[in-house]
Amino acid sequence: MPPALPSDNSRPALVLGGGGAAGVMWLFGLTLGLRQTGIDLSLARRIVGTSAGAVLGANLAGGVDLAALLASLPAEPPASSTPSHDPTRPGAAEPIPSSAAGPGPSNAPESTPPSAVEPIRPGATSNPADAQSSPTDSLQLNAAETDPLERRRRIGAQALELDLGDPADHIARMSQLVGITDWPDHDLLITAVDATTGELRTWTRDGKATLPEAIAASSAIPGVFPAIPIDGSHFLDGGLRSPINADLAAGAPLIVILEPFAHVFRRAATDRELAGAPTISITADTPAITAFGSNLFDPAALRPAFEAGLRQAAEASTRLRDVWPASR
Repeated sequence: MPPALPSDNSRPALVLGGGGAAGVMWLFGLTLGLRQTGIDLSLARRIVGTSAGAVLGANLAGGVDLAALLASLPAEPPASSTPSHDPTRPGAAEPIPSSAAGPGPSNAPESTPPSAVEPIRPGATSNPADAQSSPTDSLQLNAAETDPLERRRRIGAQALELDLGDPADHIARMSQLVGITDWPDHDLLITAVDATTGELRTWTRDGKATLPEAIAASSAIPGVFPAIPIDGSHFLDGGLRSPINADLAAGAPLIVILEPFAHVFRRAATDRELAGAPTISITADTPAITAFGSNLFDPAALRPAFEAGLRQAAEASTRLRDVWPASR
């Protein structure tokens, strides 16, 4: 169970979804663009981060200067954009089963969605309905699997059999995208999935994970990055449960959801369990989707993704201006 929202629950919650390296950069651009219009997303009462969203969430909760952070990064993309192997090769990650595909948030299914940061193989389209499974893929799943928990267990068992390098390397890669190393004094929730049990694990400042471990676990795409060992268990991408895990913000007076890859990754049934909270969803528009391309880890897509988020901030601000807390 996630921590209950505090009694002084007057400010909106912010839910940040996954989307690989391109998703991180779109989120960064959108956030910086919104700040230019006077909207400071760090004023959210609760921040829920999944995968790419965990990166932005930690930076927001810690008051990090995103522009300075981006300026400090090396010219070659350091983190999730550069796994130690090719994430688009056959067998690198679980395919999106064609029988489980469909549109995004408007008609979310009752089953576990594909990982919120699964790479799309070369030749795949942005429509999951066109993606085909391959018998050579290393993570083979039953597309008819109806039990979300069992599906996650199956993914976890297969992911744990793969040699994908030292988890410490993934922790170090992801740490370069975050301007703090300690948990901030903020209501920040970072999601991951236990690779053995399939259960959701919500990391907070009161948990067993360090902040770098939590972020690495939340972005440990099965079949691409190694599961992260924490407190005697191993953890994978929080997007295995849901690309946004919005139910962790249930009960907030308003939930603002930023979803860079809503066009690909369907919400889970749990994302409707919001205790009546109204929502505002901001998703990538058509030019942004084009900028992302078909490979979530393509370094060439990072700047276009950032610029797309920056551009979309103008429209997003018109939707948030009257409902978001005034900047201090």
